[in-house]
Amino acid sequence: MTATIAYDKPVTNLIDQLSATGHVTHTAYKKTSVTLHHNGGRLSHQGVLNVWKTRPASAHFDVDGAGAVAQYVKVNEYAWAVGNKAGNQGSISVEMANATVSPGWTVADATWKSAARLAGWLFFKVVGARPTKSNLFYHHHWSATDCAGPYMEKQYAKVLTEAQKAYDSFAAKPKPTPSAPHPSTPAMKSLTEIAKDVIAGEYGNGPLRNRKLLAAHYDPKKVQAEVNRLLKSDHLGSGPKGTKTYKQLADEVYRGLWGNDPARSRNLEDAGYDPASVQREVNHLINERRR
Repeated sequence: MTATIAYDKPVTNLIDQLSATGHVTHTAYKKTSVTLHHNGGRLSHQGVLNVWKTRPASAHFDVDGAGAVAQYVKVNEYAWAVGNKAGNQGSISVEMANATVSPGWTVADATWKSAARLAGWLFFKVVGARPTKSNLFYHHHWSATDCAGPYMEKQYAKVLTEAQKAYDSFAAKPKPTPSAPHPSTPAMKSLTEIAKDVIAGEYGNGPLRNRKLLAAHYDPKKVQAEVNRLLKSDHLGSGPKGTKTYKQLADEVYRGLWGNDPARSRNLEDAGYDPASVQREVNHLINERRR
């Protein structure tokens, strides 16, 4: 079973059930914002899932009328949520149940406050930035819609304040001192297992990835070396070239899986690829995602 986030409150796990609908893209992206939605109905967690079984849509989380949280999509993956490619790639979407329906579309305090607290945690643990007006959005920021509804529109300042308070609270908690595990205490996962998690996007990118690995008592340099080994092993084919397309390679380079130059070029050459061709595809990918 796919694990939920390590939140400090219970999280109902509906990730695999949502995945079975096919209404999610299992590609990892760096997340830079959080987007809040309303259900457009008084739905339970199961009720939301039932809607998405027939409707081609999804979001990472839902908060019900009592403030309980459920997760449907891994935080680094692409949920079909905001009607905008860049938004789906870079934002984590949180649905909220309505307390009343049309025309008011109100949301209970317990619901939106819980959603704001979850957003604060996501900003601290995943995004790596404090919530502001520039990164905490409602659905209508990304596409032509009234979501998250007229009631929540009036509550935005309160929601942002609650999210910032939550972020500050999580940031103020003592952080574990990075250190190697005790010789008599084996690491929770082998180096190969943790490298596979990095390739899958579980630890994010760049400095955030290093911080997370250190906090979990792993040496980022050793993990990167194992990532390089696995990538080379996976990409070397029986012929003079590797088995992945340059578009696939560009996505992996964009996510930092091949390291930085000059090591990246050496890794690509060792795996049978032309670094210059890969870089051209990376440049194309960056330009495409800026549109």
